[in-house]
Amino acid sequence: MMLFVSGNLYAGEPPVTDKTHFTVAVGQNSHPYEYGTDDGEADGLMVDVWKLWAKTNGYTLDFVLAPWSKSVELLTTGQVDFHVGMAITDKRQKIFLLGQPVVSVRTSFFVHQQVNGIQSIKDLEPYVVGIVAGSAYIPTLTKQYPTIRLKTYASTNLLYQAALDGEVKVFSGLTQVRPTHPDFARLSQMFPLFKKITDKAFDMSFAVNLPNKALFNQITQGFDKIPAGEVAQLEKSWLGGGESDTLVIAMPFDMAPYMSVSANGEPIGLFVDIWRKWAIKARRKIVFLSDNADLSMQNLLDHKADIHAAYADDVVNANLFAHAHHIYSFYSKIYYPVYDDLAGLTEASIDNARLGILSSNPAKEMLTQRFDNVELVFFDDRETMVAASLSHKIDGFVAAQEIINVHLIKRNLQSQFSSLPGIRFESKVYSLVDKENTALISAIKEGFALVPISELAELENAWIEHSESPYFASVKSKVNLSRSEKNWLLRHPVIRLGALTNWAPIEFIDGNGQLIGVTADLKKIIEKRAQITIEVQLFEQWSELLKAFKNKNIDLVANMEQTIERERYTVFSEGYWPSHWALISPSAQGKISAVKDLAGKRLAVVKGYQLIAYLHDHFPKILLQIVPDSQSGFVAVRQGKADAFIDSMVAVANELKEGEYRDMTFSLVEDIDPAMERFGVRDDWQPLVAILNKVIATIDADEKKQILENWFEIKIESGINREKVVQIGGVALVVLILVLIWNRQLQAQVRLRRAMELKMKHMATHDELTGLPNRGLMRDRLDTAIAGHARHKELIAVLFIDLDGFKAVNDTYGHDIGDELLVQIAERFKASVRKSDTVSRCGGDEFVIVLTSLHHREEAVYICEKILNIIQKPFAMSSCTATVGASIGIAIYPDDGIDDEQLLKVSDTLMYEVKDAGKNGYRLSDTQGVGE
Repeated sequence: MMLFVSGNLYAGEPPVTDKTHFTVAVGQNSHPYEYGTDDGEADGLMVDVWKLWAKTNGYTLDFVLAPWSKSVELLTTGQVDFHVGMAITDKRQKIFLLGQPVVSVRTSFFVHQQVNGIQSIKDLEPYVVGIVAGSAYIPTLTKQYPTIRLKTYASTNLLYQAALDGEVKVFSGLTQVRPTHPDFARLSQMFPLFKKITDKAFDMSFAVNLPNKALFNQITQGFDKIPAGEVAQLEKSWLGGGESDTLVIAMPFDMAPYMSVSANGEPIGLFVDIWRKWAIKARRKIVFLSDNADLSMQNLLDHKADIHAAYADDVVNANLFAHAHHIYSFYSKIYYPVYDDLAGLTEASIDNARLGILSSNPAKEMLTQRFDNVELVFFDDRETMVAASLSHKIDGFVAAQEIINVHLIKRNLQSQFSSLPGIRFESKVYSLVDKENTALISAIKEGFALVPISELAELENAWIEHSESPYFASVKSKVNLSRSEKNWLLRHPVIRLGALTNWAPIEFIDGNGQLIGVTADLKKIIEKRAQITIEVQLFEQWSELLKAFKNKNIDLVANMEQTIERERYTVFSEGYWPSHWALISPSAQGKISAVKDLAGKRLAVVKGYQLIAYLHDHFPKILLQIVPDSQSGFVAVRQGKADAFIDSMVAVANELKEGEYRDMTFSLVEDIDPAMERFGVRDDWQPLVAILNKVIATIDADEKKQILENWFEIKIESGINREKVVQIGGVALVVLILVLIWNRQLQAQVRLRRAMELKMKHMATHDELTGLPNRGLMRDRLDTAIAGHARHKELIAVLFIDLDGFKAVNDTYGHDIGDELLVQIAERFKASVRKSDTVSRCGGDEFVIVLTSLHHREEAVYICEKILNIIQKPFAMSSCTATVGASIGIAIYPDDGIDDEQLLKVSDTLMYEVKDAGKNGYRLSDTQGVGE
């Protein structure tokens, strides 16, 4: 961000003091800097800057919208007082008085999703690049890249239409496709953000005609009065997409699975989800500003962003920015290509190897420290580095493990590389913030303190598949306590926990009188992670334990159900696992697993339970019998005073171990949500609750499941008599059910993670609208088919299809109908071929079908005629009926080519020949005329 500065070439000229109303020219298509809305109003960053200028100085403005060249003409002919903003160039400085830079603007090149291998502007030379006529960038571009081919368009709208029509595969613009454009969604999909190439920045300022020096001074002095930071806030709001109270988070879009963007530019990835989780806990609004790695850092430097989402620690940025929070740690490994005839890298051979590494990877210092003679070759992008390894220019490369895995999978190269086991380099990743912004640094730290580690671990499990060392799992061993919490523990060095001696398997004692069971395992976790000492006090009866707790002779009770009565003397922790409700009924009645099945019958429930009100409200036909305790509930059922008894599973387990109830049936309640088991803490020790909650947040489903499974099969130890073994067996079913419940929950999490992984893989290989394979997957399948057909001497046909009349439907009825039509067309194409064939959508209204295992060229002709017949039948849409045709080019393997590139090129050329010949037909390379 560059602000106006006081002083200029004409400082001696007095300002014009009697002019307070100005007419200002605005270019109507330079989003987001200056443009016209659908209502014909001027809008954009520069427009808002001038509104701020006018408000600060008590001036009024009239904005005049015009196409770019016309807006400049309005200034040169004196029809307006000044221009709202234009790029500063040598040529313009000879024509106009240009102020100090207001904003720094970057020109971008938007590349079609089908175009691959574009890493720099130089790579664009084989392509025609669309650009708006009169753009200040044209002279710079042609001077620096004299062989680049430009095609100019009179307006941005015409440029966008040319891109949509396939007239150009690359076009030049500013930071993004204009969101207000009617075809924004299609343009974003056809020209995805992650394919964007960005050139160096140029500066933008206002412009005044040369003779009007006094007006120039008046404008400049007016900007001097604007409070510091207000222009920067406007820039952040426009370029970051956030409101004044919204934090803008800069992120690179090429670091999947950590940070990336979907096909329509939506930020996705582990770090994105972590920040969204932070925003919920911290109650802050955030937006993401996506760009490549270098520019995402520049956005932070230019104050277009408040935070950089995650950046690997290095010396340069440590000096520039504050490390607000340690977000994550990842590992880099050494990868090498796998060849049948060459030995791969070994740890012994690394010292003499040439290894590639990205310039931004901090592992380079660790690598050279460990291996003195290793030669590092630095790369700016992964694509080039991987290609260099495959072409033997380097022996291998060092890369972040999860990022390079995604990169290789997307390019179907995972089988061609291996990694050295046992060698890895850890990199810590931090969120970066301006050092002066201490308030934001504190807010970030406080917000992350509210995010449970278990929730972060769930996010990690969803995004990172089969990680060798899950980061958040490793940080759970110790919770972060605040200074006040640590001081409280210093004043209370011992916490007294009350426990029962005979409540197996929840809590009971072994032959040496030591507490064992579920509660004992939880105690160990709390002591380790909170660094506290817990002293156990044992009781024979629950009533004795509860009395001691009320009198504050003990401080803590585990597995305590929260009730209104207990809240008078207890503060409760968060629930650490659910306590399901259980029903006890006479075996003669049969199994009852739903409370609703007891309508008209008597149900016993313990006095004081909050469950009573719930039963009254949700099951009014049930006759409730209030009993003083669990034992009385069992007695009521046995004596026939109640048809069933409901209580928590733990309470039922406790009663089952006390006597013989073989004449009763136990079942889990299916239609009432479970209560939560909690720690009860004495009411004057509220700080302990906060500490316990932090520990509870770190206990994930796997650990809870493991604790229960530990006590499912209880070993008989010395000092435990046969009667106790029988008692323990009485609750084995209960514990088994609880284990099964946790298993189901864990399986649900696994299914969710697998579903997300499949969704991500599907998104990378399939068209978002139709669900068909995209161009990348189609080419992979075509390559595979070629390899197989070469052995069996079979033919392959590649059908390149472009729809005829689709644009007319789109323009007449709108893009929603156009999308609906494409979906129906995709279904008809799939119905025209075999399951072994591939139907793909390659963007817009272009489709490619790969027909395999053909014996004669005529088989491809037959399929084309079938497609033409079925495609010409009317399509019934939600609001209209449409008819389209298709132009099809047919390339045959091996006659027209022996690889995917040759076959696609031939079929594309033949398709255009069909177009030129009148459309709605097909053509083979050796066929005379066009099929009808």
